[in-house]
Amino acid sequence: MEEGRIVNDEEIKEEIALRYPYKEWLNKNLVHLKDIPYNDCPLFLNEASVQKRKAVFGYTLEDINTIILPMGKTAKEPLGSMGSDTPIAILSDRPQLIYNYFKQLFAQVTNPPLDGIREELITDISLTLGSDHNIFEFSELHCRKLKIKNPVISKEDLDKIKNYDASPDYKVVSISMLYDIEKGHNGLEDALESLLLQAEHAIDEGANIIILSDRNVSKEKAPIPALLACSFVNSGLQRLGKRSKLSVIIESAEPREVHHFALLFGFGASAINPYLVNEIIAEQIEEHDITEYTFEEAINNYNKAVGKGILKVMNKIGISTLNSYRGSQLFECIGINTSTVDKYFPNTPTRIQGIGLYEIEKEIAKRHQRAYLDKDIAANLDLEIGGQYRWRRDGEKHLFNPLSIAMLQKSVRNNEPESYKEFAQMVNEQSKDLMTIRGLFEFSNYDPIPLDEVEPWTEIVKRFKTGAMSYGSISKEAHENLAIAMNRIGGKSNSGEGGEDAERFYKNQTGIGKTVPSNKLLPVDLGLLPII
Repeated sequence: MEEGRIVNDEEIKEEIALRYPYKEWLNKNLVHLKDIPYNDCPLFLNEASVQKRKAVFGYTLEDINTIILPMGKTAKEPLGSMGSDTPIAILSDRPQLIYNYFKQLFAQVTNPPLDGIREELITDISLTLGSDHNIFEFSELHCRKLKIKNPVISKEDLDKIKNYDASPDYKVVSISMLYDIEKGHNGLEDALESLLLQAEHAIDEGANIIILSDRNVSKEKAPIPALLACSFVNSGLQRLGKRSKLSVIIESAEPREVHHFALLFGFGASAINPYLVNEIIAEQIEEHDITEYTFEEAINNYNKAVGKGILKVMNKIGISTLNSYRGSQLFECIGINTSTVDKYFPNTPTRIQGIGLYEIEKEIAKRHQRAYLDKDIAANLDLEIGGQYRWRRDGEKHLFNPLSIAMLQKSVRNNEPESYKEFAQMVNEQSKDLMTIRGLFEFSNYDPIPLDEVEPWTEIVKRFKTGAMSYGSISKEAHENLAIAMNRIGGKSNSGEGGEDAERFYKNQTGIGKTVPSNKLLPVDLGLLPII
């Protein structure tokens, strides 16, 4: 308006890009982790045995064989079926990690809001470590960062960060995520408060990177759940107005699944070193004499697989960069009480009450006791089977188990109504085992409404609708049958994106998809309405 002309896009961008020497600032100040030389650091430190720590942190055979080793071999997250027929964490009678009480929110559409494979060009999981500065001031201070291409880092990468002293712009401080097991719930609560105080003190002393570490677990010291510590420090420093002054690195034995990493990044972590996963991979390669890949290749594959998995999780909500996802808290909590969530996971929705810090500590203590205090068990620390992803005799309960499936197959194959009744009773009674949320509901009023006061079913079904399921999201047969069903009962069907094939507008004597002259079309009656 001031110049009285139309300014094109390229000219605007060029003018903005040339205002400051951005490239010069980056070349001068930005440090890439890959350019820092490795130190000669040992993989195994002077700690408790790997077997003990696997018990302390709740590892199962399923974690190792179904999650960790396939990721180390193929650099891809293992595929599984959609949905879950196991109880949610709060209803399970098995010990649960705190991660299992959280579910990520996602875009409510049938097609993904972002395709991380075909639109890879606009995705990025790299993060930078160091202090943030006032974004309204243009200065080279913004470039004084340590850049990590994949924030799931190895022990060697973490060691490089700890010992990097070539620039005075970086000061790293390690803080222990352990508490006195003898003090129980109070010890956990005090240790969390101490974490925040130590982080604040580190900032005041000039630190701009802190490492929250649960290394050196012992008979006297138990680990604070990494997610609990990360979220509390993240939200606590926000409350104190100091969060932008540092980056948080998590050095923990706990995370091993993509969901675990996504939660830690979502609650403020900037890099994660799953050190026990690295040690388990080394142990498995040695024990099983694996020669098809080396330890270094397996670690790189695992870290790459987690990176791809995080990208997939981000895309479900339509976020393309980990910088935008970090600290977003795009999760809801199911089964942790409000007072605990408000203190340790503020601004996280929790619609179903449940456990608090007391119960969380009891779960930690139970695993710790199994590894250290129970001599009979500690002498032979065989891992539990797991059974979360596949039914196992001594594992987690499943709605679809060999008995229920066999009964259903028997009733269908032999056309036996009695067998089906047994199957139905079996499924219905599973609610007594706290398998589903709906199983907790009870009728509060058994006083029935007289039938003559109830609207006829023929009128009720006219308000039925099928959602806008795109043709590509379900099969051709399912799409067409949904439309026919709604047409026949007088309901409404929605084609979703893309519209409809004109041959589907009417049904005729030869069926859907058969073209006949217009004068041969049947009248519009059952199933013959045009698609709405």
